[in-house]
Amino acid sequence: MPRHRRVLSTCIAATLSCILGVAVPDDEDLRIALAESKAVTVAVSSVRKGVVSLRALGTGRDAYGSGIVVAPEGLVLTALHVVEGAAAIAVTMDDGEELAGRLRASDRSVDLALLEVTASGRTFPTATFAPDHAIDVGETVVAVSNPFGLGTSVSRGVLSAVGRRNVVEGQRAPLLQTDAAINPGSSGGALVNLRGEVIGLITAIITRSGGHQGVGLAVPVHELRRAVENLSRGEPAPRAWLGVRVRKDPLPEGLKILEVSPEGPAAEAGLRDGDVLRALDGRALARLEDLRLLLDEARAGDRLVAELSRQGESLKVTIRVGARG
Repeated sequence: MPRHRRVLSTCIAATLSCILGVAVPDDEDLRIALAESKAVTVAVSSVRKGVVSLRALGTGRDAYGSGIVVAPEGLVLTALHVVEGAAAIAVTMDDGEELAGRLRASDRSVDLALLEVTASGRTFPTATFAPDHAIDVGETVVAVSNPFGLGTSVSRGVLSAVGRRNVVEGQRAPLLQTDAAINPGSSGGALVNLRGEVIGLITAIITRSGGHQGVGLAVPVHELRRAVENLSRGEPAPRAWLGVRVRKDPLPEGLKILEVSPEGPAAEAGLRDGDVLRALDGRALARLEDLRLLLDEARAGDRLVAELSRQGESLKVTIRVGARG
């Protein structure tokens, strides 16, 4: 912008601010706002064809929900509570076409279900999963879902927290929290970053009104990736297990092991009661949640290097992670 026009613009903005008593955005503020708005638009356009609307029939009343297409042959991941007990499932694509869906497998412990969509010879656009660690509290996120059965809808917010536990009964996954508007029918929808990648699947809200109050919850992407891998084989995902019970309050140097299960993976690796776990797989263990998150991401059969201290001596041992249903 030429200098005289920029000065005039600044003067006009200042005058309006004085007269109206409100702040008028300058060119830089407007540029930033428009850039973020465009980023949201691009993110939504890249993911919305991979998000479907669901209607579960024969459960006493129609139940609405959402789903994420995870394989081009027509596999859809959704929240189990949306489709559980349904006599029939109608799946509506982003273009409005309605197809029949069938429950293939489910995992109640993380409220996830995998559906098959019937459409001979057709391939479907899929949503892209984010890398497991590409999640930052405070980043802008977008919820793409089917609230109240209205069809594909978009809301924007921030990622409020990660690792939420014991907030949904029976849910074993550590959940993501967002303030993006989430309502009945949103369950099974996608929580997406500004790169258009799925970081979570919407599973619940915390509310006193029955509707959106700013606390929505989603199953994180590492759980989704593991669920797709296992449910596509028709079985729930086993949970990673070390076979240790640690002290809830950490020591300055790490987590103290109170008990090692005699036949567990840790015992086989030589860990003992009283050892202090300082790090696992190169990640420091400053609190119990650090260990929980690491095990949530690990898979049975993984080999993790444990750094520990035993009566003042530093040791490194390799633990082959076990499985627990």
